[in-house]
Amino acid sequence: MANVFDYLKWRDDIPLETLNEVDVLIFNRLVYFPWEKIVNSNESITMCNAYQKCLTINNLKYAKQDFELLKALAISNRYKNLVVSNVVSKVDIKKETEFMAMTIHLPKNYLYIVFRGTSNELMGWKESLNMYYKNIHSQIDALDYLNKTSLTKKIYIGGHSKGGHLAMHAAINTNRFIQNRIEKVFNYDGPGFLELSENYYKMSKKIISYLPSSSIVGRLLNINHQIVIVDTDKKGFISHNLYTWKVEKDHFIFTEFNKESNLLKKVIDKFTLKVSKANREKLINDIFDNIYKTGATNIKEINFSKLKDILLSYRNLDDESKDMLFTIIKLLYESTKENIKLQKEKQ
Repeated sequence: MANVFDYLKWRDDIPLETLNEVDVLIFNRLVYFPWEKIVNSNESITMCNAYQKCLTINNLKYAKQDFELLKALAISNRYKNLVVSNVVSKVDIKKETEFMAMTIHLPKNYLYIVFRGTSNELMGWKESLNMYYKNIHSQIDALDYLNKTSLTKKIYIGGHSKGGHLAMHAAINTNRFIQNRIEKVFNYDGPGFLELSENYYKMSKKIISYLPSSSIVGRLLNINHQIVIVDTDKKGFISHNLYTWKVEKDHFIFTEFNKESNLLKKVIDKFTLKVSKANREKLINDIFDNIYKTGATNIKEINFSKLKDILLSYRNLDDESKDMLFTIIKLLYESTKENIKLQKEKQ
């Protein structure tokens, strides 16, 4: 079945005049490349020149598929002359935040503003989980980024995972002048909100979420807007990876949520209703305090069997909540074990 690289070959000689959902997937994944190591925030660079420059930088760390993606864009008639600008990257340990965004200049005076999702660093994962009981600092950064964008151009805005959430948050909370210039908000498997505000409902018709059939992250918290379910060539948490999403010509192959995704959403929603925000905060902080004590700093370094013991020993939860938490852990583990196996094989 075709994927994004097949799409790139098919669309190579077709100019980018109208943005489609596969183009958006490319940009939502491209933001994970280390652009902050290639270009300064006050500089701009074409896709072609970015690829050439990255070849001259020693010890530049990136995922292999991301490098192949940039290389494909750099030689593509459709993308090679697109300009990337306003690359902003922040990491603040005290505020428990990591934030990255950039702007892609499209034809016909359009912009695509894209936010990066969570990295493999534990601090980034903790920030994302903090959304279960409070607003996070990256939301402030995302809104500030959008508010400082061009005042004359039309805007698409989006991201993957936490990046999709930040795109929605910024679009919902910006001023009406900028909202009127936003054409569409693209959330690719990013979580929703603790509460749906009046501002959310005013913008909801412009928001669309694309979620894989095994979606976990994209079904967390609350949304009430258009959802498109995408078929993938992998199941479980690995389907969160955009490279697994199935493509047919210039669109995705659509399907329904599988039973594991539906069960996990049901259990997590029940757990969220039962456990107070204060207990969620305590639980999340306890989890990460214990993980940090093991010396782990990266999600790949977590011992999942020890994590289960940490969670199930949490003293402030009653038996029913512990049972629900155990079910969540089990489902998450089952959905991630294939990904863990693949990661070990790559090492």
